[in-house]
Amino acid sequence: KENLHVNIASEILGVHNKELLDERVNDDFVASEELVSKYLVQLAQSDKIEPILKTLLTASGHEFHMRPTGDYCETNTNLPFSDIVASGIQRNELVVGYRKDGICKLNPDKSRIISFTDSDSIIVLSEQ
Repeated sequence: KENLHVNIASEILGVHNKELLDERVNDDFVASEELVSKYLVQLAQSDKIEPILKTLLTASGHEFHMRPTGDYCETNTNLPFSDIVASGIQRNELVVGYRKDGICKLNPDKSRIISFTDSDSIIVLSEQ
């Protein structure tokens, strides 16, 4: 009734349905596995992303490690997770998450206030 124009974003999960892409005549966005995989191949061949992928995906590159929380902060103290990230940067490490009470949390909100114990761990990406 209000004559609104709404764009639709969707994903085609099967390549056998790609004919549906040819029939659209509006501004809707449709992604398919084929489209995403072609884009990832282009990214992987980019001069800017290739060194990152080599670092992450080769045996000689950086690795994920579980580190003691005491290496990054004073335990049993409330602090924002961004302080842990900053501590990792000073150690030339990329802090990507933590393990607390046996549960791993990746990419937590940096402003989240958290307190770690000696049994918790910080998850980092580093050379050693």
